Amino acid sequence: RFDGVYTYFGHSAIIGADGRTLGECGTEDNGIQYAQLSISGIRDARANDQSQNQLFKLTHRGYTGVYANGDGNKGVAECPFEWYRLWVTEPKKAQEMAEK
Repeated sequence: RFDGVYTYFGHSAIIGADGRTLGECGTEDNGIQYAQLSISGIRDARANDQSQNQLFKLTHRGYTGVYANGDGNKGVAECPFEWYRLWVTEPKKAQEMAEK
């Protein structure tokens, strides 16, 4: 389907914290999918499934190395990617850089 800007192929999906597909749309127009989520399950995954927790990985970069060396268990919180930092602080400038 084409809306004048984007082309959509369907098959939007809801993925659980463990990677299982909880629901998936087909290719029909205006398809709606829903799933029942467990708040306690989500909290448990965030606390215990660090290897699959992308938000944890982004905000604790290198945590496995520093933990193994005995240097703590937090890793590096600062964003090491200059362009992403610019995107957050100066989005117009980041947009201009991406257009070059």
